[in-house]
Amino acid sequence: LSIATGLRPYKTNSLRNGPIESVLACFDFKEEVQKSDRSEKEEQGRTMFINRLNKNRKQMKKWLEQTGTSCYRIYDADMPEYAAAIDCYDTLEEGKHIVVSEYAPPATIPQQTRSRRLNLILDAVPEFYDINPANVHLKVRRKQKGKRQYEKSRNSFKFYTVMEDGLKFQVDFDRYLDTGLFLDHRPVRKLIRNILLEKKNELKKRGGVKEPLRFMNLFSYTCTASIYAASTGAETVSVDLSNTYLEWGKQNFSLNRLSLKPHRFFREDALEFIRKEKRQFDLIYIDPPTFSNSKKTEKDFSVETDYLSLLLEAGKILAPGGEILFSNNFRRFKLDFQALWEFDINEISASTIDPDFQRNKKIHQAWRLKKRDKQA
Repeated sequence: LSIATGLRPYKTNSLRNGPIESVLACFDFKEEVQKSDRSEKEEQGRTMFINRLNKNRKQMKKWLEQTGTSCYRIYDADMPEYAAAIDCYDTLEEGKHIVVSEYAPPATIPQQTRSRRLNLILDAVPEFYDINPANVHLKVRRKQKGKRQYEKSRNSFKFYTVMEDGLKFQVDFDRYLDTGLFLDHRPVRKLIRNILLEKKNELKKRGGVKEPLRFMNLFSYTCTASIYAASTGAETVSVDLSNTYLEWGKQNFSLNRLSLKPHRFFREDALEFIRKEKRQFDLIYIDPPTFSNSKKTEKDFSVETDYLSLLLEAGKILAPGGEILFSNNFRRFKLDFQALWEFDINEISASTIDPDFQRNKKIHQAWRLKKRDKQA
């Protein structure tokens, strides 16, 4: 059949039909139908789209090789008519998996036009990467409210392992809207490790106490930031309302052969937790969602109205010389410097945007906050 049609199978399996050795070959006939069904304009659009992917990959090639980055964003609605984000994850089990996240199109675009453009993307991506179309995962991004934020997909799911800066993380491409690893926060995670290593070296130079540094991760999600902190020898505390994500985080610890004994995990509201926490911490990482509601809390959370309480309460449990690393993804967010007068604040947003997210520099904002010396 392959010789007769000129098609290349995207998957083959050797098997036996009784004594007869056979091969099961899978072909994508739908692709050929789509090609013949596309208009000349659509073919031109497809070519332009693939050319853009090639351009982006060439621009990032040197950076990817120098940093060893294997999970990255290659496209982010660069061409407005193809409104999607495309992320590449190089898994240890099956090579490349691609996540296509469709953005909500303007209401003026007909459904049929939107569907054809999305199909064009889904058709072009596996060809561009030369991978099995089954390794392309589609997600639809809309403005999420209430319980829809973290709804599970009905699709089956499977964990895959990816590497980031020498550490391993489990990702899931089908169960939730997000994979378990926020790619845009890659520089923030590295910064956490660097801050703790600097503090550790300073203590050594001063001949300080040899107790481990303490790191707190609020809204910890799958505890990826905690893994970076733990890799420096710090003790970590991870707080999240989702037991599913905390268990996921524990699996990430095990994956990196980090014992769970010096690390603690709490399924609690972040603000209530720090209000009752008595221990002091050398670094507190706060990366809250823009909005969240849960049956486990009495009131909904909004970063716009609740962040001040979080930062002020976190400041009360900072160890001498400790600091807060604060970030969020709310595009219209503005930090109230006057209300946070007791902190020295340094915005670091620009330095936490890697080359693969330069096309969307508002993907997140970030600050470092250090408690001012009361005697100063």
